[in-house]
Amino acid sequence: MNAAARTHGFGVVREAYVSHDVGRRAYRYVVQSTLDVSARHPSTQLWLSDRDGGLLALERPSGQDQGTTLTAWLFSLHFGAVDALGGVFAWGWRVMVVLIGVAIAGLSMSGVALWWRGRRRCQRR
Repeated sequence: MNAAARTHGFGVVREAYVSHDVGRRAYRYVVQSTLDVSARHPSTQLWLSDRDGGLLALERPSGQDQGTTLTAWLFSLHFGAVDALGGVFAWGWRVMVVLIGVAIAGLSMSGVALWWRGRRRCQRR
């Protein structure tokens, strides 16, 4: 992983885990790197063959291609784990998500209340 980091210009922050994918016949080595959007969900991955230990693939969460970068950001935004935004903006994002959730719940409840009131009017007639 350190060799891949030097080659592709990123730094390894900490190791996360190693897993074995029997179907792919490969080991997956996951680390948190400077390319990760979130420290809670590291996703810089190195795939190694379980037969000979050869490098199969390097998956970088950002900077590799636009689809992977977008997916990493959307995943982190969805789970409220966007460390790359900085502390103030990350808290602002979380507060905004809570307010949007409260607004959706309020609109749902007011819609049910209006429906119920209209239903009672129709039953009285």
